[in-house]
Amino acid sequence: MPPRFSTVCLLLAILVLPRSAAAETKLICAAGQCDFVVSGGTTGDRNLVLQPNQDDPFSGRLKLNGFTDIFPDWRPATKPPVDKLFTWSPTADVSDGSIVRLFDVTPRLTVRDSTAAAIFSVTGSLTRTGSLNPGYDWSGFYLGTHFKSAAVAICVDGQKAQASCTSDADCPQSRCEGGSPLYQDAFFDGSIGDQMRGHAIQRTWIPISFLSKPSLRATLSCGGGSNDDTPCTSDAQCTGGGTCQGGFLDQDQFFALYAQPGFHEFPGATLISRDYAAVAIANPTISGSPQIDRYTGLLCDPDKSDWSRLPAETKRYCIGSLSPAIKSRHAGAFRIGDTNEPQDALEVHGTISLDTGGDGIINGSKTAGAALNLNANASADAPGPVRLGPAATIVPAAGWTMLLRDGALQLDAPTARLAFAEVSGSWTVAADSLGDAQGFDGSRFSPLIGAGAARGGRSTGVYRQALMSPTFVAADAAPGGDDALRIAGVQGTLLRPILARGEGGKGGGVVLGQTRAVVDAPQVAAGTRIVDRRGVTFLDKEGSGSQEAAVALDVADQTTTSYAAAVRSSISKGEGKWNLALSGTADSSIAGSLVLGAAAAVVPAARLHVHEEVLGGEVVRVESGHDGGPSLRVFQREVTTVGPDATTLHVFVPEPGGTYMVEARVIARCREGAGCDGESGAYVRRILVRNGHGTTKCLRQTTGGGDFVATEVDGWDAVFECSGSELQLRVKGDPTRTVLWQDTLVVQGLAS
Repeated sequence: MPPRFSTVCLLLAILVLPRSAAAETKLICAAGQCDFVVSGGTTGDRNLVLQPNQDDPFSGRLKLNGFTDIFPDWRPATKPPVDKLFTWSPTADVSDGSIVRLFDVTPRLTVRDSTAAAIFSVTGSLTRTGSLNPGYDWSGFYLGTHFKSAAVAICVDGQKAQASCTSDADCPQSRCEGGSPLYQDAFFDGSIGDQMRGHAIQRTWIPISFLSKPSLRATLSCGGGSNDDTPCTSDAQCTGGGTCQGGFLDQDQFFALYAQPGFHEFPGATLISRDYAAVAIANPTISGSPQIDRYTGLLCDPDKSDWSRLPAETKRYCIGSLSPAIKSRHAGAFRIGDTNEPQDALEVHGTISLDTGGDGIINGSKTAGAALNLNANASADAPGPVRLGPAATIVPAAGWTMLLRDGALQLDAPTARLAFAEVSGSWTVAADSLGDAQGFDGSRFSPLIGAGAARGGRSTGVYRQALMSPTFVAADAAPGGDDALRIAGVQGTLLRPILARGEGGKGGGVVLGQTRAVVDAPQVAAGTRIVDRRGVTFLDKEGSGSQEAAVALDVADQTTTSYAAAVRSSISKGEGKWNLALSGTADSSIAGSLVLGAAAAVVPAARLHVHEEVLGGEVVRVESGHDGGPSLRVFQREVTTVGPDATTLHVFVPEPGGTYMVEARVIARCREGAGCDGESGAYVRRILVRNGHGTTKCLRQTTGGGDFVATEVDGWDAVFECSGSELQLRVKGDPTRTVLWQDTLVVQGLAS
């Protein structure tokens, strides 16, 4: 600290007196002891000022030689005032890089043997004489510091980012914060006072207190004007052009041994406490609606309070005891292993070791009727499976039930999910078994799924099995004996059974009676791909053993009231999409009737029922040989005529250079109109056409006696016409009736 500044601090710490005051010195003796007493004057309102240099108060030093007793005969006032027995209020602008020691005691002591020394000692006595007030504030060392930031407030973001401001109203889509953040490294039993300057941020970093009741206050004060920083309730109280601004107090951390803080947020101000912690922490006093993020203690509520004054969103943490000889009780959620927020009563991030007494048994609850439940993670963000370790040990005395069998499974949450990842182990077949009484239920469970007691519908998710990869090993064969290991069946979703002979290949072999396997629904994230995905893959066996029958898909008869489908697909039309693709040379056979082309379930009306949904679409194509070989194609359309004008029923465009024989089978029926009684007609027309360089030519067609014509109405007709590149089938009705025309167009083509 500069000498001049320390001198000023010491001078101003005494008391201020005008230079004209007269001092009086007296020699006062009592009880055999005499003292020189220097008084400030003989009249009222006169103080004693000790100033080293009268002309230059910033030069010189004040030295007191000897011991000083300050106010030994202090007499408290009759009314309860604030008695300041020693005041020291220096005022200065501290330059950057300065180190200020507001109280500096640097004695030099030489200790010979033993000495009881107190560098700073506060002693005295406090005698309670009243009976009403149960508490007294007695702080041996106390700092009541008011922090503020005098820098200009600015808009932190939005349209006016970095612009000066006085309130949030000046900052569209943002907030007004000003000044440099204030960092206080440490203080002793401190009181954080009002934040005076608008929205300036105060971040008090790790204050350390022993016995304290610090008060965090965010109030309204004048910004600017002639009474800057004075408390206010309106702009009218801020003279000289000032404005009444809300304080903004943002405290980062507070750590203490014992603390009972007060959080006071006045209307219009903002008070935020990020992290408040103490070894012993009591119920705080709160006024207004401050934001208190976290309130933490080692020993909480020494006064048996319930922290009910804290905001509902405040996170509260406490440890009651750390001694192994003392029982602990924790009322809230607890998490071990990382810093994530706990959601359940007990969460452990990492592995858990349970001391079971050496027998390897993990027991469930000691409450009668309760069990040990392994439930999946019910988190909506990332539900996880229940995983069992890669190895398990049989407990002969208790038996072994693998996973679940005919057990109760309760799914309490909409996102609950149970999955078995890997189950392995080792066991010995010691007795023959009939049927399925013995075997391996790796992922088999038979839960009773109910809708619960509440009324209304319920929905549940998908139940999936996982991977079955058992290994079957036969025993060594006895001479002339049959030591084969026979397995009735292996059932699951994805099967990878391994059949092995006994040690050294001497076993009697393994006989697997049946395998039944099915479903996958992968999630393919951006940047990933699936090269080849197959719903059901039926591979050939491996090894030299024989298999008597191989059925890729076997569906038993179904009892149903409306519909049963063995194989059904909802794939839409598109390039490279196939509902059924055969690439082998084996023959195909369908025992029942077949419908082709229908998008929905349609009962076939014939052994082969072809249904084209789009009128005019190609219904049937029969081809032989190479590309461009013999081809027979079938189309169907319909049209309605009203009146005698000719109307196009069908259009066919031959390929350039191609020659086609086209046959049209047309049938007509009167639908409505004068005298309409369902009169009908039928026509068979044939034509030879050729497309030469994009123009279709009608070479020859048969009409009249050369075709089949049967009609009840004279004037109706159906004929072919060539127009541009098109071959058109034109129909003509009569003037008074509406006629429905339908045709089947058969095209035999010869490519160019």
